[in-house]
Amino acid sequence: MSSFHAPLDSLQARRYLRPIPLTAALFIILCGFVAFVLPYTHGWRELMQIKHEPTPPSNQISAPPIILEVTPQQRDQALAHYATGTEHLKLGRYSEAATYYKKAFERLPSFAAAYTGLAEASRLKGDFQAAELNALHAIDQLRAQPANPAPEFDATNALSQAYQTLGLSLLGRARALYAEHDINMGKMEANRAAGYCAEAAGLNPANDDAVSCRHNAAQLAINAKNG
Repeated sequence: MSSFHAPLDSLQARRYLRPIPLTAALFIILCGFVAFVLPYTHGWRELMQIKHEPTPPSNQISAPPIILEVTPQQRDQALAHYATGTEHLKLGRYSEAATYYKKAFERLPSFAAAYTGLAEASRLKGDFQAAELNALHAIDQLRAQPANPAPEFDATNALSQAYQTLGLSLLGRARALYAEHDINMGKMEANRAAGYCAEAAGLNPANDDAVSCRHNAAQLAINAKNG
């Protein structure tokens, strides 16, 4: 029985081993085709160029910034709206002031002082979050050195005013937090207020409101620590 099965085992072995040389030959031919033929085809060269094309960083801005051109008429309208908003602010009409400050920067988007005015109107209405956001926007614009709409808007003084408004807004929020017995958050906001008001006073030492804000905010933070 064993001598009968031995030839069958050898036959099966040859049957499975026979395709191996053919498969190896096909694999070698395919490798040669890929290595020596495809690189010279037009489509493959394009694919290789696309594959090796450097990818720009995710934070890289590919398109140039859009610069909005403002006509002299738009500038004059913005200045007129700003003046009207300031008059309303002085008279305690904070909602009306906010409306005209918005009209001002709608006519002149780079008009940072209008954002500061809107921040001040929001602060006086007790909306400290809106005041903070608009003051920060004004600071960002002033740091970017936007075009000055008129000679009376000195960039340094405007930046000092924006920092002062931001500091006063945070001081108002700190006092509100103290009133709610949230001492830790109140102290944090008071320290932030002192820092921004100090920045305002450093830019314009004649800004008495900024100096007073820095002092009051620092005292509020110290009293919270002592308490």
